[in-house]
Amino acid sequence: MIHGMWATASFWDNYRDYFQSEGYDTQAVTLLYHAKPPYPEGLRHVSLTDYVDQCAREIQKMNDKPVVIGHSMGGIIAQKMAEMGLADKLVLLAPAIAQGKFVLPRSVFHMFSHNMLDILLKRPFRISFKKATERVLNALPPDEQEREYSEFVYESGKAAIGVIMGEIGVDAANVECPVLVIVGLSDRARSPQVSKKVADKYSARYLEYPGFCHHMVSQQGWERIAADIVTWIRSDEPI
Repeated sequence: MIHGMWATASFWDNYRDYFQSEGYDTQAVTLLYHAKPPYPEGLRHVSLTDYVDQCAREIQKMNDKPVVIGHSMGGIIAQKMAEMGLADKLVLLAPAIAQGKFVLPRSVFHMFSHNMLDILLKRPFRISFKKATERVLNALPPDEQEREYSEFVYESGKAAIGVIMGEIGVDAANVECPVLVIVGLSDRARSPQVSKKVADKYSARYLEYPGFCHHMVSQQGWERIAADIVTWIRSDEPI
Protein backbone atom coordinates (compact mmCIF):
# COMPACT_ATOMS: atom_id res chain seq x y z
CA MET A 1 0.00 0.00 0.00
CA ILE A 2 1.49 3.32 -1.13
CA HIS A 3 0.26 6.58 0.38
CA GLY A 4 0.03 9.98 -1.27
CA MET A 5 1.21 13.44 -0.25
CA TRP A 6 1.48 14.57 3.39
CA ALA A 7 0.97 11.04 4.69
CA THR A 8 2.79 8.06 6.19
CA ALA A 9 2.10 4.33 6.32
CA SER A 10 -0.45 5.01 9.09
CA PHE A 11 -2.76 6.39 6.38
CA TRP A 12 -3.59 2.74 5.62
CA ASP A 13 -4.29 1.54 9.18
CA ASN A 14 -8.01 0.94 8.57
CA TYR A 15 -7.37 -0.91 5.33
CA ARG A 16 -4.57 -2.99 6.81
CA ASP A 17 -6.79 -4.13 9.68
CA TYR A 18 -9.61 -4.94 7.26
CA PHE A 19 -7.46 -6.84 4.76
CA GLN A 20 -5.73 -8.77 7.52
CA SER A 21 -9.14 -9.78 8.88
CA GLU A 22 -9.86 -11.15 5.40
CA GLY A 23 -6.72 -13.30 5.53
CA TYR A 24 -4.23 -11.12 3.67
CA ASP A 25 -0.71 -10.22 4.72
CA THR A 26 -0.25 -6.48 4.27
CA GLN A 27 2.62 -4.05 4.03
CA ALA A 28 2.40 -0.26 3.88
CA VAL A 29 5.41 1.82 2.97
CA THR A 30 6.27 5.21 4.46
CA LEU A 31 7.87 7.17 1.64
CA LEU A 32 11.37 8.52 2.13
CA TYR A 33 11.85 11.29 4.73
CA HIS A 34 8.16 11.47 5.62
CA ALA A 35 8.13 12.21 9.32
CA LYS A 36 6.38 14.52 11.71
CA PRO A 37 7.56 18.17 11.61
CA PRO A 38 10.26 19.27 11.67
CA TYR A 39 10.89 17.35 8.48
CA PRO A 40 14.17 15.53 7.77
CA GLU A 41 16.63 17.54 5.66
CA GLY A 42 16.57 14.81 3.02
CA LEU A 43 13.03 15.82 2.09
CA ARG A 44 14.49 18.86 0.33
CA HIS A 45 16.20 16.62 -2.20
CA VAL A 46 14.02 13.54 -2.65
CA SER A 47 12.12 13.14 -5.93
CA LEU A 48 9.19 11.17 -7.28
CA THR A 49 11.68 8.85 -8.97
CA ASP A 50 13.30 8.20 -5.58
CA TYR A 51 9.90 7.11 -4.25
CA VAL A 52 9.50 4.75 -7.22
CA ASP A 53 12.93 3.22 -6.58
CA GLN A 54 12.13 2.82 -2.88
CA CYS A 55 8.85 0.98 -3.53
CA ALA A 56 10.42 -1.24 -6.20
CA ARG A 57 13.10 -2.31 -3.72
CA GLU A 58 10.46 -3.16 -1.12
CA ILE A 59 8.48 -5.31 -3.55
CA GLN A 60 11.57 -7.06 -4.88
CA LYS A 61 12.21 -8.35 -1.35
CA MET A 62 8.89 -10.24 -1.41
CA ASN A 63 8.51 -13.88 -2.37
CA ASP A 64 5.44 -13.25 -4.53
CA LYS A 65 4.07 -10.36 -6.54
CA PRO A 66 1.65 -8.40 -4.36
CA VAL A 67 -1.58 -6.63 -5.08
CA VAL A 68 -0.34 -3.03 -5.19
CA ILE A 69 -2.69 -0.32 -3.87
CA GLY A 70 -1.85 3.35 -4.39
CA HIS A 71 -3.64 6.54 -3.37
CA SER A 72 -3.28 9.87 -5.22
CA MET A 73 0.46 10.49 -5.78
CA GLY A 74 0.95 6.94 -4.54
CA GLY A 75 -1.18 5.93 -7.50
CA ILE A 76 1.52 7.21 -9.86
CA ILE A 77 4.11 5.11 -8.06
CA ALA A 78 1.77 2.10 -8.09
CA GLN A 79 1.24 2.44 -11.86
CA LYS A 80 5.00 2.36 -12.30
CA MET A 81 5.21 -0.82 -10.20
CA ALA A 82 2.72 -2.45 -12.56
CA GLU A 83 4.63 -1.31 -15.64
CA MET A 84 7.79 -2.82 -14.15
CA GLY A 85 5.99 -6.16 -13.78
CA LEU A 86 5.99 -5.99 -9.97
CA ALA A 87 2.22 -6.16 -9.37
CA ASP A 88 -0.13 -9.12 -9.52
CA LYS A 89 -3.08 -6.72 -9.49
CA LEU A 90 -3.29 -2.94 -9.27
CA VAL A 91 -5.78 -0.86 -7.26
CA LEU A 92 -5.72 2.92 -7.72
CA LEU A 93 -7.64 5.24 -5.39
CA ALA A 94 -8.15 8.79 -6.73
CA PRO A 95 -5.02 8.34 -8.83
CA ALA A 96 -2.91 11.01 -10.44
CA ILE A 97 -1.99 10.51 -14.10
CA ALA A 98 1.37 8.94 -14.92
CA GLN A 99 1.85 10.08 -18.50
CA GLY A 100 5.31 11.64 -18.75
CA LYS A 101 4.26 15.18 -19.60
CA PHE A 102 3.13 18.39 -17.93
CA VAL A 103 -0.28 18.07 -16.35
CA LEU A 104 -1.94 20.44 -13.88
CA PRO A 105 -5.70 19.86 -13.64
CA ARG A 106 -7.68 22.77 -12.23
CA SER A 107 -8.49 20.87 -9.03
CA VAL A 108 -4.78 20.26 -8.37
CA PHE A 109 -3.91 23.89 -9.11
CA HIS A 110 -6.45 25.07 -6.55
CA MET A 111 -5.09 22.63 -3.97
CA PHE A 112 -1.51 23.84 -4.51
CA SER A 113 -2.29 27.52 -5.09
CA HIS A 114 -1.00 28.76 -1.70
CA ASN A 115 2.16 26.66 -1.98
CA MET A 116 3.24 27.30 -5.56
CA LEU A 117 6.35 29.23 -4.50
CA ASP A 118 7.38 26.35 -2.22
CA ILE A 119 6.87 23.92 -5.08
CA LEU A 120 8.71 26.04 -7.66
CA LEU A 121 11.64 26.43 -5.23
CA LYS A 122 11.41 22.70 -4.42
CA ARG A 123 10.97 23.36 -0.72
CA PRO A 124 9.19 20.89 1.58
CA PHE A 125 5.64 22.06 2.22
CA ARG A 126 2.33 21.22 3.81
CA ILE A 127 -0.99 22.63 2.68
CA SER A 128 -2.89 24.78 5.14
CA PHE A 129 -5.78 23.48 7.20
CA LYS A 130 -8.12 25.69 5.15
CA LYS A 131 -6.93 24.18 1.86
CA ALA A 132 -7.03 20.67 3.32
CA THR A 133 -10.65 21.06 4.42
CA GLU A 134 -11.64 22.60 1.10
CA ARG A 135 -9.89 20.09 -1.16
CA VAL A 136 -8.84 16.90 0.62
CA LEU A 137 -11.04 16.44 3.69
CA ASN A 138 -14.16 18.24 2.47
CA ALA A 139 -16.65 15.41 3.10
CA LEU A 140 -15.47 14.68 6.65
CA PRO A 141 -17.14 16.13 9.79
CA PRO A 142 -15.20 19.03 11.40
CA ASP A 143 -13.83 16.99 14.30
CA GLU A 144 -12.54 14.33 11.91
CA GLN A 145 -11.03 17.01 9.65
CA GLU A 146 -9.02 18.31 12.59
CA ARG A 147 -7.91 14.84 13.61
CA GLU A 148 -6.87 13.82 10.09
CA TYR A 149 -5.06 17.10 9.42
CA SER A 150 -3.06 16.67 12.63
CA GLU A 151 -1.51 13.61 10.96
CA PHE A 152 -0.39 15.51 7.83
CA VAL A 153 3.38 15.65 7.37
CA TYR A 154 5.54 17.73 5.04
CA GLU A 155 5.90 16.73 1.38
CA SER A 156 8.83 17.19 -0.98
CA GLY A 157 8.46 20.20 -3.27
CA LYS A 158 10.74 18.36 -5.69
CA ALA A 159 8.35 15.41 -5.75
CA ALA A 160 5.38 17.75 -6.26
CA ILE A 161 7.15 19.28 -9.25
CA GLY A 162 7.64 15.74 -10.50
CA VAL A 163 3.89 15.13 -10.33
CA ILE A 164 3.06 18.39 -12.14
CA MET A 165 5.75 18.05 -14.80
CA GLY A 166 5.02 14.40 -15.46
CA GLU A 167 8.38 13.11 -14.28
CA ILE A 168 6.99 9.57 -14.30
CA GLY A 169 5.41 8.15 -17.43
CA VAL A 170 3.87 4.70 -17.78
CA ASP A 171 3.40 2.75 -21.01
CA ALA A 172 -0.03 1.15 -20.69
CA ALA A 173 1.03 -1.64 -23.05
CA ASN A 174 3.43 -2.84 -20.36
CA VAL A 175 0.78 -2.96 -17.64
CA GLU A 176 -0.40 -6.54 -18.03
CA CYS A 177 -2.08 -7.05 -14.66
CA PRO A 178 -5.77 -6.33 -13.94
CA VAL A 179 -6.44 -2.76 -12.79
CA LEU A 180 -9.19 -1.29 -10.58
CA VAL A 181 -9.70 2.48 -10.36
CA ILE A 182 -11.76 3.96 -7.52
CA VAL A 183 -12.92 7.55 -7.16
CA GLY A 184 -15.07 9.53 -4.74
CA LEU A 185 -17.55 11.78 -6.49
CA SER A 186 -17.01 14.51 -3.87
CA ASP A 187 -13.25 14.57 -4.50
CA ARG A 188 -12.08 18.18 -4.93
CA ALA A 189 -8.37 17.38 -5.04
CA ARG A 190 -8.46 14.94 -7.95
CA SER A 191 -11.52 15.31 -10.12
CA PRO A 192 -13.38 12.12 -11.06
CA GLN A 193 -12.80 13.01 -14.73
CA VAL A 194 -9.05 12.72 -14.23
CA SER A 195 -9.35 9.34 -12.55
CA LYS A 196 -11.67 8.16 -15.33
CA LYS A 197 -8.91 8.97 -17.82
CA VAL A 198 -6.56 6.77 -15.82
CA ALA A 199 -9.11 3.94 -15.94
CA ASP A 200 -9.54 4.37 -19.68
CA LYS A 201 -5.77 4.27 -20.20
CA TYR A 202 -5.60 0.75 -18.74
CA SER A 203 -9.09 -0.47 -19.75
CA ALA A 204 -9.60 -0.81 -16.01
CA ARG A 205 -12.62 -1.59 -13.88
CA TYR A 206 -13.88 1.82 -12.71
CA LEU A 207 -15.97 2.39 -9.58
CA GLU A 208 -17.47 5.67 -8.33
CA TYR A 209 -18.58 6.33 -4.75
CA PRO A 210 -21.02 9.21 -4.12
CA GLY A 211 -20.25 11.33 -1.08
CA PHE A 212 -16.60 10.27 -0.78
CA CYS A 213 -13.82 12.83 -0.93
CA HIS A 214 -10.10 12.50 -1.65
CA HIS A 215 -9.38 11.20 1.86
CA MET A 216 -11.69 8.23 1.31
CA VAL A 217 -9.61 5.66 3.18
CA SER A 218 -10.64 6.90 6.62
CA GLN A 219 -13.99 8.49 5.79
CA GLN A 220 -17.08 7.03 7.43
CA GLY A 221 -18.26 4.11 5.31
CA TRP A 222 -14.75 3.24 4.09
CA GLU A 223 -15.50 -0.44 4.78
CA ARG A 224 -17.76 -0.52 1.72
CA ILE A 225 -14.88 0.42 -0.55
CA ALA A 226 -12.49 -1.99 1.15
CA ALA A 227 -15.02 -4.81 0.77
CA ASP A 228 -15.44 -4.05 -2.94
CA ILE A 229 -11.67 -4.15 -3.39
CA VAL A 230 -11.49 -7.57 -1.72
CA THR A 231 -14.32 -8.85 -3.91
CA TRP A 232 -12.51 -7.62 -7.03
CA ILE A 233 -9.21 -9.13 -5.95
CA ARG A 234 -10.84 -12.52 -5.38
CA SER A 235 -12.74 -12.67 -8.63
CA ASP A 236 -12.23 -11.92 -12.28
CA GLU A 237 -15.91 -11.08 -12.52
CA PRO A 238 -17.17 -7.48 -12.18
CA ILE A 239 -18.31 -6.37 -8.73
